[in-house]
Order: sequence, then C-alpha cells, then structure tokens
Amino acid sequence: MVYRFGHVPNLIWEEQMDIRGFFTIIFVLLLACQGISFAADVGEECPKFTLKIIDGEKVQSDAIKGKNPLLLVFWATWCSPCKEKIFELKKIYSEFQPKGLKIIAINPCINDSLKKVKRFIKKHKISYPVFLDEGSIITKRFKINGLPTIVIVNKDGIIRYRAHELPKDFRKDFKSLTK
Repeated sequence: MVYRFGHVPNLIWEEQMDIRGFFTIIFVLLLACQGISFAADVGEECPKFTLKIIDGEKVQSDAIKGKNPLLLVFWATWCSPCKEKIFELKKIYSEFQPKGLKIIAINPCINDSLKKVKRFIKKHKISYPVFLDEGSIITKRFKINGLPTIVIVNKDGIIRYRAHELPKDFRKDFKSLTK
C-alpha cells in the first residue's frame, strides 16, 4: 500500500471487505444499541408492564394510567439502602394512598426467593404491595442499574422522577403529579 502526503487511509473501507465483515459490524452495533428504546427516563412514557403480587394477584400498568400517579421502588432484601427507605415509604403510602397514589415495590428476584421476600415483608410490616419481577424483565425494561431506584410516574403515564433517593418534598411533588 502506498501512502500519499495528506492522505490518511481508511483501512476498514479501502481494504477489500466481504459482505460477512459488513454484517458483522452491523450486528455488533445493533447489540451495543439493543434496548435503547425501552429507556425509562424522566419525560418519557412509562414502559408497559404486568406484575404478579406476592399473593398471586396481577397488576397491569395500563390499568393505572390515566387514573393515578405511581411510585415504583425497585429493591431487594439484601440491599441496606433499600431497608433504610422502608420507613419513609410506609409513611408516604399511609398518607398518599388514600389520595390516589399507587406504590408498587418491585423485587427483581436477584438472590431473593419468594419465601425470603415474604419473611422480609412480615418482619418489616410492609403494607404497600410487593411484586416479584421473575427473570428481572421489568427491571431490565426500566434499565435499573442500582438499588433502590425510585421511579415516579404522573397520572398520564409520564415519568417525572427517577433517582436512588425519594424526593425531598414529596407533598409538593405529589400535587404536581396529579395535575
């Protein structure tokens, strides 16, 4: 190969490339971008989901949309920061559930069994609904990368908050969620 002054070769395309090489590059790029459309970021629509509560009852996100604001908390029994949030979540649930707020605790079933989760609920006297995300399907759809993760959705199904902490002034935030 001869290089001319001022010419920087593009080795990928100037060398002979067969169709398999091209499709390999496309495949790698698609893998790298897989699932981007399911990101659950602030301002985006909440991904649809169906979850099974510990006692077997199912809940679908479509049944809530347009009616109630929703607070999702992704948690695990072995997560210390998750345990620290329980008192606050129980307080929010008792105050705002009668005003229409739905709280759903989602356990991604990573190193947690149904039996372990039931014991945890009983020990900590958790009154809000707890769901198991068997296979972490919903957890992956929301792109949860740490526990706890709090996702708050307004009554129209738009994500308005996403963080590892609860909002500082939930009363103020709740009013905006119901508008």
